[in-house]
Amino acid sequence: MRENDLIEYLTQRAMVMKELYINSILNNDERRNFITNNLIESTKRLSSLSIL
Repeated sequence: MRENDLIEYLTQRAMVMKELYINSILNNDERRNFITNNLIESTKRLSSLSIL
């Protein structure tokens, strides 16, 4: 398996797991906080990648 294929596969699996987790959270405040925190982390990661 090529590295790009592996990265794509793992990314898709992580997105599925994240979606399942978000959908399983019953409390709307918890769901909103989870999404907000992940957006902030994703933005930080993208910013650090663009600096490189």
